[in-house]
Amino acid sequence: MRKAGLSPKTELKQVEEIDPPDEVATRLDLPEGEKTLIRKRHMFADERPVQLAASYIPMSIAGGVDIAFPDTGPTGLYERLAERGHRVVRFTEEIESRRPTDEEADFLRISSAQHVLEVVRLAYDRVGSPLEVVVNVFPSQLWKLTYEWAAEE
Repeated sequence: MRKAGLSPKTELKQVEEIDPPDEVATRLDLPEGEKTLIRKRHMFADERPVQLAASYIPMSIAGGVDIAFPDTGPTGLYERLAERGHRVVRFTEEIESRRPTDEEADFLRISSAQHVLEVVRLAYDRVGSPLEVVVNVFPSQLWKLTYEWAAEE
């Protein structure tokens, strides 16, 4: 954002131990009743809301809500997980265009008729166990997603 001449800001809105949404529990392959840490953030560019992000980590991996404090920014949480023996080595992302929830539309200052991009990122350890699910929501008209990867030889 700084390269684009914008001033980024992130507000930490929620950090607590919760019962995860069913879809998150499934993605994390959690046993029945296991709780997760949620870290919900609101992100701005020049004071304009541009993204919501909700990160979910199984409490058995997070070890406690203290892992989120002080606020780590976008990648510092992975360093803290590694310090606790859970190194992230691989990611996958799923991207979907959909209509926003009321909460998302209110925060992003868009109408419920507009679309958002929901980018769900999963972080895995070296044996393929999921360590984190992050649900990012962006107003689709503000973002361009670009990916690059090497071709197989």
